[in-house]
Amino acid sequence: MVKLKFFLFVLSIAIVFHSMATAQDEIVLTSTEFPPYGSKTLPNYGFVSEIVKTAFERIGHKVKVLFVPFERSIKMAQQGSVDGTYAIWYSKERELDFVFSDPLSSSSIVFYKRHDKSIDFGGQYDKLKEHTIGVVQGYINPPEFEKAHYLKQYKVKSEVQNLQMLFHGRIDLMLVDKLLAQHLINTKFPHYNNILVPMTTKLKEDILYLAISRKTNNYQKKISDFNEGLKQITKDGTIKKIIAKHKQSYD
Repeated sequence: MVKLKFFLFVLSIAIVFHSMATAQDEIVLTSTEFPPYGSKTLPNYGFVSEIVKTAFERIGHKVKVLFVPFERSIKMAQQGSVDGTYAIWYSKERELDFVFSDPLSSSSIVFYKRHDKSIDFGGQYDKLKEHTIGVVQGYINPPEFEKAHYLKQYKVKSEVQNLQMLFHGRIDLMLVDKLLAQHLINTKFPHYNNILVPMTTKLKEDILYLAISRKTNNYQKKISDFNEGLKQITKDGTIKKIIAKHKQSYD
């Protein structure tokens, strides 16, 4: 009986320590609906989500992802209520709250317009003074665009709203990631195809990162582990396989 009690005691201690270790190994991240990079509606949550998960798993971490609106996603990570967030752009301001990973992917920022509306741009923002431009609240837009304070910006909560407004002529242009816009058109608004089109001038090529909160425990180790895992899956070709599986191109 004494031996049985001792065995049960040791077993309970082992279970407690195992649970603690498991909790410590789990990385909780936020993200937002940003297909095809990340979305709870896509297989494995999209190609960037799968890259993040696979890189962490290579080092022994499990990953849990919470999909929430963009501003809330950033705020939760800033406060340290989760370990971090991903598929976001770098800025000096964000570096106060986060440490950034090595690059995950790139994002081409363009204007979308109606094909039947002639708009002269060619990279000169002063030509757009008379046009209303849809943007998403909380996003970091191209610096030259932000410096053009005379532009009429219409802020909304999502790209879906902007696409609908653009289609119905309530705005003249929308600032958007090219892959995202085309994904939304193909999957949600196929009747917008060939009506809403990208302009040829690329406004910016942004890099997408994983950002770990400076308020989470062992944040330096978490970002170091991730970068090591990312390095490994890049070297052995795993990333290329993920990209091919999701039918995307990796820049």
